[in-house]
Order: sequence, then C-alpha cells, then structure tokens
Amino acid sequence: MWRGDKSDLGGAGEYAIKISSVSKCKAKPDVVHASNTVTGAKSGLTNIPVTP
Repeated sequence: MWRGDKSDLGGAGEYAIKISSVSKCKAKPDVVHASNTVTGAKSGLTNIPVTP
C-alpha cells in the first residue's frame, strides 16, 4: 500500500509507482492512494487505478 509519498522523476521515468504483476497478488492487491503525488513522470502516478 502506498500512501502520502512525493516523487519527482525529472522526466526520466514513466510512473512513480509501477505495479509489474497484479496477477500474483489477487488475495491482497497493491493499493495506490490519491494522497501520493508525482511531478516529472512521463505517464503519471501509477499504472493501476488510484484509490481515493
């Protein structure tokens, strides 16, 4: 679970938090909360839906 993190990728990275395999953690999935922030990411905060 990610909550309240701040990232600045300086334009070098695609996502601040990239989940590589959601199929292996179906019982306890990764959660990225909207309280995380990122600047300078090419594609955004994360590649999974954000939880409020």
